[in-house]
Amino acid sequence: MPLTASKIIRIDVDRERLKAIIAFNGDTPGPTMTADEILKEVTDEGIMVDDQGKKNIETFAAEFTPENLPKPVVVATGKEPVHDRSGRIEKLYLDKEPPKPSEPEAKESTGSENPKDPQAEEDEVENHYDRSSIIKVHDNEQILKIHPIIHGDNGVDVYGKEINRKLGVEAKPKLGLNVELQGDGVFATCGGQLFDDNDKFWVNPKLEIQGNVDFSVGNIDFDGEVIIGKNVVDLFKVVSKSEVSVHGMIEAAEVQAGKDLFVTGGVAGKEKGVVIAGRDIQSKYLTNAKVRAKRDIIAVKEVVNCDLACNGQLKIETGSLIGGNSMVMGGILVKQLGSELGVKTNVSVGIDADLKALYEDVLPKVREKKQKAKKVKQVVEPLLANQKHLNQEQKEKATELLYQAYELEDSVNEMLEDLETAYKKTQQEAVTEISVLGTVYNGVVIQFPKVNTMINSPIEGPLTIKPVKVKGSLRVIAVDKTTGSEHDLGAGAGGDDLFFKVEALLRSNEED
Repeated sequence: MPLTASKIIRIDVDRERLKAIIAFNGDTPGPTMTADEILKEVTDEGIMVDDQGKKNIETFAAEFTPENLPKPVVVATGKEPVHDRSGRIEKLYLDKEPPKPSEPEAKESTGSENPKDPQAEEDEVENHYDRSSIIKVHDNEQILKIHPIIHGDNGVDVYGKEINRKLGVEAKPKLGLNVELQGDGVFATCGGQLFDDNDKFWVNPKLEIQGNVDFSVGNIDFDGEVIIGKNVVDLFKVVSKSEVSVHGMIEAAEVQAGKDLFVTGGVAGKEKGVVIAGRDIQSKYLTNAKVRAKRDIIAVKEVVNCDLACNGQLKIETGSLIGGNSMVMGGILVKQLGSELGVKTNVSVGIDADLKALYEDVLPKVREKKQKAKKVKQVVEPLLANQKHLNQEQKEKATELLYQAYELEDSVNEMLEDLETAYKKTQQEAVTEISVLGTVYNGVVIQFPKVNTMINSPIEGPLTIKPVKVKGSLRVIAVDKTTGSEHDLGAGAGGDDLFFKVEALLRSNEED
């Protein structure tokens, strides 16, 4: 608290040097001073008095009498510095990711709650499963925005000296694999799982889960390869556009791989499990599950009670195929077909599941469009045959309707052409053969295109079961691979009727 030259005035300057206040130095009135005298003494101390400060000094001097002590007044105000705002990293992926999952807690019912809508309860449960802790990014997706320093301004104290502002720091994220800086953004250079470790960022094109797929992870929907260290537990879903490897087992869950699916443990579907692959499926065993593969299905131990379809081969060289329904386009290689207990085991061989699905999709559409076209033509063609009785507007309307009928017929022809192409492809690629290395048991029903048979007593292998023509009729025979001897297994009426249905539909269009 410096005193002026006269020692009558005391100047108080705050710690930040942003405010200067003058006050009478003492407790009792003493000699007085004019405003100019006070201003001179204050400025002599280096204080930069502004206009408002001069007015305040005048007020101070006016109150300064031998009988009165003036109140302290502000004579100078500095300018506070505006500090820089450091750059920052905006994590754009946080806006799209759901919260990290946790297992839902069971709430004790008091009996007084309002009953919930069943659909709402189902959606709530689904939401718990869908909450994922995985940060997924796509190729060339922006994951970060780098915001620059926002510069402030230096201040000025009551002595007129500059007060330095605090300088900002640039935001500099640490970039690892598969991310790159482009301007003020950071982008993923491939799709995958994004990691953020204390502002070090990288993308792993593979998704690797060390433990189970459960409530700690949530459902998975991922573009790249997925590797799961343990199990996929009941009711969870794993979807990948690439390969999926499960080093444990798949329970009553759904797993879809755009390419291959590998299961080290096995699939215990509990009649709810679904496994689908765009190429091959390899598993220790498959039980009580829906199984679909565009190429081969390979099991080491057994396939039991499954709804199975593949466009390639079903291979169980060291195990058994028991129960369920298997539709296999590329033939079957199995050690044991059926079981000693005679469990009903349905196998359809040389049948394309995709062709069946296409037929079932095309059939109602063809019927509907042909019926519409027929009705239109029945109405319009007689009118056009007597055009002299129609005015111009009626002629144009009739012609338009007839054109619509022709469009419907063209659409039918296109669908049937696609069906015929798929049918011919199936005929060329289908393998109508079952190789049994051990035993085929009673209770096995075998369907080939246009012929079938049922095994009524065990037959020891190794043998090959296939359809052959005998005197112009299809029969199912078993050929002993050791001796070459043949055993006629008979021929049931019709076999799998898909080929008959497709041929009938194609033929009916030709007849029309």
